[in-house]
Amino acid sequence: MASIETRAQSPAAVLAAIYCFSAGPVGFAIQKYLTAWFGPAEIIAVQMTTGAAALWAVSLFLQRRPVAPAERWKPFAIGILHPGIFMIAFTAASRSLDGVTLILLSAFMPAVVGLAARLFLGEPLKATTFFGMGVGFVGLLLVISERQAGGQNSAGGYLTALSALGLAACGQLAGRALHTRSAVPWTVVATMQVSGAAAVAWAAALVTGFGMGLAEAARHWPSLAYIGLVATAGGYFAYNFALSKMPVLQLGLLSSVGPATGAVAAAVIFDSPFGARTAAGVALIVLGTALPGLITLARGRTAARPE
Repeated sequence: MASIETRAQSPAAVLAAIYCFSAGPVGFAIQKYLTAWFGPAEIIAVQMTTGAAALWAVSLFLQRRPVAPAERWKPFAIGILHPGIFMIAFTAASRSLDGVTLILLSAFMPAVVGLAARLFLGEPLKATTFFGMGVGFVGLLLVISERQAGGQNSAGGYLTALSALGLAACGQLAGRALHTRSAVPWTVVATMQVSGAAAVAWAAALVTGFGMGLAEAARHWPSLAYIGLVATAGGYFAYNFALSKMPVLQLGLLSSVGPATGAVAAAVIFDSPFGARTAAGVALIVLGTALPGLITLARGRTAARPE
């Protein structure tokens, strides 16, 4: 019998995983593109409202049993942190970072979450994860060395982006600590998280001044539709579908497609130079993302091999 790490997976689950890990980074690039016309809170308010509306429709259609209101409020509260405040801060950071660097910084989110889970929840963190982080960090330094030469990034942008990643880690740790997925259907969890994000984004947009007019929004409706429907609603749906069909290890391996897809998309959208150092850095970040899973998979196959 094949182990959980090596058994064949359904093509639909694999495609869903590739879709969600590709759509999200491309969405970050489009959010940065939209900051030329709209404020970060405005962008995220429209994005999360659109995504929440689509997820509510799916949730109402698929829900098979009632969920207590108290169980709904947990993921709603977590959604305020992640994706809500995280998305607002990360989009704000995008104004001071070039698109490629922004996407590659987001690739470190799983590592940041894993490290924080070790520090605050006592979850195990394997040495291979640190090794992968080191390889990825070398790649990031290569990318930064080339992008910084063009003066496209600022220290404030890096600080804001790293703070946003910290907020994302806090949101995911809160979800683990509260066991939001233990008894609540994923459709409800996803819907309430995105609804919480929409609520905090609208609050921030109203405080900072919501100035998105209908005419301007109509001009950019393809971009707004992408981040709301494709990246948010579609991404949440695809990820949870893949998670229900695949081991976390293989899902983690497929996540390595995200940095490459997002970096290429950012380079195309912003007509940004993509030199040898950037290409090498992207390759190292993809390798660093996949490395812990590849090592674990190789060890599992070696252990399963007959003497």
